[in-house]
Amino acid sequence: MVPSQQIPCSGATPDELVQAVFRLEDLSGTQDSIEFIYEIIQSGEDVNQTSFAGFSPLAVAAASGNDALVALLLEKKADPALGSLDRCEVPLHHSARLGHAMVCQLLAQPSRTAGVLEKADTAGWTPLHRAAEGGHVIVVRILLRAGAQASLQNMLQGRPAALHLAARAGHLKALEELLECDADPNTTDALGLSALHFAATRADASCVAVLLRHRATVSLRGGMGNETAMEMVPDGHLSRERVVRLLTSYARNSTSCRTDSRFDVLADHKTWAPDAAYDLCAGLRGPIGVIEETEDLWL
Repeated sequence: MVPSQQIPCSGATPDELVQAVFRLEDLSGTQDSIEFIYEIIQSGEDVNQTSFAGFSPLAVAAASGNDALVALLLEKKADPALGSLDRCEVPLHHSARLGHAMVCQLLAQPSRTAGVLEKADTAGWTPLHRAAEGGHVIVVRILLRAGAQASLQNMLQGRPAALHLAARAGHLKALEELLECDADPNTTDALGLSALHFAATRADASCVAVLLRHRATVSLRGGMGNETAMEMVPDGHLSRERVVRLLTSYARNSTSCRTDSRFDVLADHKTWAPDAAYDLCAGLRGPIGVIEETEDLWL
């Protein structure tokens, strides 16, 4: 049964439902607790009533990670767009920050429909920011697949993106997930710092390597000292040599990326190089004989 202790609430109703959900830590996930909430809802309680702090039953259930209760409340038309009074956090913020993957899965589509999948709280943080900051890779994946923008920046806190937060905390898997979903590795914050700068500052060889493989630019300068990532690798760190070696390797001059498949044409797209093309096809000998004219390959 629900403890008799009452929590101060405001609203047109007695807020019995909110109080019952707030006490779920004492009934954690038991069948009795879900049945009790269901009975309250069936008796006519408003599923979208809020506590004195603006927390709805859905918000409390999301924060506690109670996926069964979240499913029940959503079925009964609980509003995923109701935010708390102090931080304007919606239920998805709570579940994303705490890494409740199943709850996030349940909330993602309703939150998108309600237009709050990427809602920023009063500090500018979105659910994806919170998930990346906490290294909750499954939650990050759920939010990205639901349509969250991988490179969305917090314009109130110095313009960091989720990639910055993951790199700063050393969350390699979350970093990889964001990059695989086309997060821009060269997005910079208000100080001109990229995720590579943060990874280099930590001398995190794994994060540095992942960012470099996804075309992070080594020469970007940022921060108060207008430094490159290589200049930010801390002296005396055990991984310094490895990180510097990685950055040095990717800092070498390279030819511009080719977007065509005409490898018989040089980078200026004007000069033919039939010898090079023939080298590519040197092994193409068969019943029809040797290729006589290299240019025929490209017709």
